Amino acid sequence: MKVPAHTTAYLRAILVGLAIALLGLAPQPHAARQALREAQQAVQGVDPRAAATALEQAAPYYPWRQDLWVSAARHALQAGDAPGAMRLFERAGMADQLSESELLVFGDLSLTSGDSLAAEAFWQQAARSAPSSPAGPLRLAKYHLQRQDYPAAISDLQAALALSPADTEIAYQLGLLLAAWQPQEAVPYLEQASTNPERAFAALQILSSIEVGTQPDDPAYTLLSTGRALASLDEWQMAAVAFHQAVALRPDYAEAWAYLGEARQHIPLPGTPGASNGLDELEQALEIDPQSVAANLFAGLYWQRQGNSQQAIQYLQTAQELDPQNPILLVEIGQSYAQGGDLPTAQSYFEQAIALNPYDPTYWRLLAGFSMQYQVQVRELGLPAARRAVILNPTAPQALDTLAQALLYLGDWLNAERFLRRALIIDSHYAPAHLHMGMVFYYQGDASRAQLEFDLAESLSPGSWTAEQAGRLLAYYFP
Repeated sequence: MKVPAHTTAYLRAILVGLAIALLGLAPQPHAARQALREAQQAVQGVDPRAAATALEQAAPYYPWRQDLWVSAARHALQAGDAPGAMRLFERAGMADQLSESELLVFGDLSLTSGDSLAAEAFWQQAARSAPSSPAGPLRLAKYHLQRQDYPAAISDLQAALALSPADTEIAYQLGLLLAAWQPQEAVPYLEQASTNPERAFAALQILSSIEVGTQPDDPAYTLLSTGRALASLDEWQMAAVAFHQAVALRPDYAEAWAYLGEARQHIPLPGTPGASNGLDELEQALEIDPQSVAANLFAGLYWQRQGNSQQAIQYLQTAQELDPQNPILLVEIGQSYAQGGDLPTAQSYFEQAIALNPYDPTYWRLLAGFSMQYQVQVRELGLPAARRAVILNPTAPQALDTLAQALLYLGDWLNAERFLRRALIIDSHYAPAHLHMGMVFYYQGDASRAQLEFDLAESLSPGSWTAEQAGRLLAYYFP
């Protein structure tokens, strides 16, 4: 029997409806389809914020698709919206299933937004969620260092090193912290760090300071010794911790107060122990021992930095009278006279420093630098001094760079380039040579190579005077 056409159409509609029901499908509203299209376009256009918004709008239309909420959350996280991402993860019922990397990012973003407690909680959860990874403990160590919770930071770094025992960089960071906190306990970690070629020099220098400075009956002296080594490596924050520990053990220790005062002036971050500009500590050192060379030297340097050359000279000359064979003191007196505008007297002090130690290229290089900085007979005084520094130490990048600067100042681009190339062959990471090479190229009309050298100078020494100068030159010549 033939089935009527209208009956066939009806049966087909029932079958389609049954299939839809069995497959869990329903007609999609236009808004849902539009939201999914917008999400796809945002993902393709690498616009995570728009993708997160579109996916969040689409997800309620598809209650069986938990993946849409999760994808929205991850795009929100990629866009830097930590609160929105966490809300979406919770909506998806997956907040407790965040990956280690997601927890770390949530912690970073929470700290950036000012919620340090939430940041710490995320990093702690990251450490628990990935017990074989050092990433969580390392984030916590950095956070605890910033909060000056040194015992907690030590514990974090020890946990990280236990998870990655061959990591010499973690060993080095732990050794630095312990050198400022408990020097003897730093030894095995610094010994491990010394196997890393990039950290060997610093690690061995701190180890030597611990060995030489260890006085079982005077732990404050040991801390002063290690603090000085840390300061010489520009690890000023850790140096300040060591000096602070020393004065806590011996409040009458003038040298430790003087070094603490100096260290405080090198720490740009706020919140260091009893943070100050260093003057209080320097005055404390001078009150304890007015005849302390360190206290007078650092007081002189303090006033030199404040632009008070007369006050600086007073303290520096006292220090020089107490230690007349120290050429550094003569150089600093010369710097202060130059700062005050008395260039002939300044020059005489630089020359006195050379007379005390004529075979040390450092003082010839400093005289050359003075000549160029204050435009004092660069051809007759600065250039011969720079050449003498190179003769005394022909493999020192600093000396080669200083000679190149003098040649650059006098317009001898070809020879300046020649000495800068020698400096960079010896040390390709020496940022000042890249800075001056950039100037040579610019003056020779090669702007593209000049820009490359300025970029290198800036990237190789972040936060330094060289990087600052390179940044200025880039902004001026290549806006």
